[in-house]
Amino acid sequence: MQRNLFDTVPVIPDRPAPHNNTETSKAAAERILPRAGTLRRLVYEAIVECGAVGATNTEIHGMTGIKLQTVCARANELWHGRLTRKSGLRRGGCEAWVRA
Repeated sequence: MQRNLFDTVPVIPDRPAPHNNTETSKAAAERILPRAGTLRRLVYEAIVECGAVGATNTEIHGMTGIKLQTVCARANELWHGRLTRKSGLRRGGCEAWVRA
């Protein structure tokens, strides 16, 4: 999906949420903070680019070169922020959810 100057771009949260309440998770969230917004934006744009076909986390990893675990975290933040959705489709060897 190609966007133009007049398309509405959603506000993407600027702080990653810790996965859980452990010290390790909190430390990881703080370490990624300077890059999280940029990475989240790249993941979001990859999903939008796929349009109705959507993309799995592994496909997003292949498109962007971002580490798979980072893609998973940023994609989950987008999903929790209601900026993406699980399409209801699954594909790939492990039947991964397709994000749209």
